Amino acid sequence: MKKFIITGGNFLNTGAAAMSYITIYELRKRYPDCEIYMAIDYGDGKKHPELNCRIAYLLGDSMKLINHRLSFSGFVKAIIKMIIGRENIFLQVRRFKRIVRDCDAAFDVSGYILSSQWEEKSNLDKLAQMNCILNYQKPYFILPQSFGPFDYKNKSYVTGKIRETLSRCSIVYAREHEGYILLKNDLDLKNVLFSYDMVLQNKEVDWKLVLNETEETTPIQMDFSSNNVALIPNMRLIDHDANVMLVERYVKMINKLLELGKKIYLISHSFEDTVLCKQIKDFFAQDCSVVLLKEKMTSREFETIIQNMEFAIASRYHSIVHSYKNGIPCIILGWAVKYRELAEEFGQNEYVFDTSSLTNASESIISAIEKMNSNLEEEKKKIHRTIQEIQKSNCFDNLDF
Repeated sequence: MKKFIITGGNFLNTGAAAMSYITIYELRKRYPDCEIYMAIDYGDGKKHPELNCRIAYLLGDSMKLINHRLSFSGFVKAIIKMIIGRENIFLQVRRFKRIVRDCDAAFDVSGYILSSQWEEKSNLDKLAQMNCILNYQKPYFILPQSFGPFDYKNKSYVTGKIRETLSRCSIVYAREHEGYILLKNDLDLKNVLFSYDMVLQNKEVDWKLVLNETEETTPIQMDFSSNNVALIPNMRLIDHDANVMLVERYVKMINKLLELGKKIYLISHSFEDTVLCKQIKDFFAQDCSVVLLKEKMTSREFETIIQNMEFAIASRYHSIVHSYKNGIPCIILGWAVKYRELAEEFGQNEYVFDTSSLTNASESIISAIEKMNSNLEEEKKKIHRTIQEIQKSNCFDNLDF
């Protein structure tokens, strides 16, 4: 029986969950009797009994322990937590290494971690986790994700570690051309391939292979009328927005949508966006045309809802991916290359806005809303043609495990 381990996934946002679900599905489709573990280093410690796999958490200072950078005081605190029964990072790491030792292959679904847009220590901890697997000489496949920029304070040291670690992997998939060029040319890696995001490539999921039969859930059932628009914000825009009046910007967009006779659905695609959605709804507390969806959604449920929208105003990467996958155009507010490249692939360049450089984006976004409303059917046709081409291939088909 084959044994696999998936790293880098979590279930705290819909995009990360979607990549985790698809990886479980693709592995079970090929090896129905395989044993799958998910090593999660970012989460809430829930058991997830609904999943047709096992969870191994690496929480607290587990990643520091793997990376040998747990301080003496941190070590003492970890021992105290272990003694009083609060948390045992030593047991977590020992179990992780035991799973790795016995597995046949490993698959990483991090999405976006090796970049100077995150702290150097987060990058180094991730590389240490990868090397822990590679040291057991296991095939390690880095599934489609974003890379770069690599503008670290200690650039030569960190990029050297990235080059050394990624060169040991079986295949590294970059989902943006800019990241592909960065790894292939700047880091001189020979095992890098370009691939679209795995959620875009995925045509369907047999949920019986992903969820335990007794735990399988029914997608959200709602009655939708016409003229619906989804608004999917991203709390992290505050970190990258040249104009941090984020709620006010969304309010202006909603006012325009209301003028156009739209019904707006506020959707949290990640746990951290829930507060932002509530703040936006507070401006329209008495308006039943602005609906706050309070349910915590799975990617399956999100797809059910997005299919009923005319278009979306989205800032979470995988909310855009799921929208395009279902033929729904988007007005995109983002800051990273991944947003721009994704929009360009679908011929949607004029609908993507880099909020890190636009100091007065509201007026141009309002214009984009008007244009989208006028050209809706044509934009849908573009997206449909592109997704048909993308889904002719699947990154898992190139993996030998």
